[in-house]
Amino acid sequence: MNSNLTQGRIKEVIMVIVNGYNILEGSFFNNSPVTGNWEDFVVNDVVNYIDANFRTLPSADSRALIGLSMGGYGALHLSMKHPTVFHRIRRVSGIS
Repeated sequence: MNSNLTQGRIKEVIMVIVNGYNILEGSFFNNSPVTGNWEDFVVNDVVNYIDANFRTLPSADSRALIGLSMGGYGALHLSMKHPTVFHRIRRVSGIS
């Protein structure tokens, strides 16, 4: 991200990383009576906190989800279920 930004290939961004790891090793960013309400946390708490505390463009058109493995599933799931919150998505298939 830093090299893309400094080389002018992308505009300024705020990158937020949500670790979905929990006591059972993974949340898949779903709400669960066992591991907690991860979907609600990301969609409501994280988004509202970032919009309230940083200089954002607070609209779905300005938000993206990116994920790998469990995070890739979470990105697909949350973006399809909440298109008014997240407009762009990228599921990463691997790291090279």
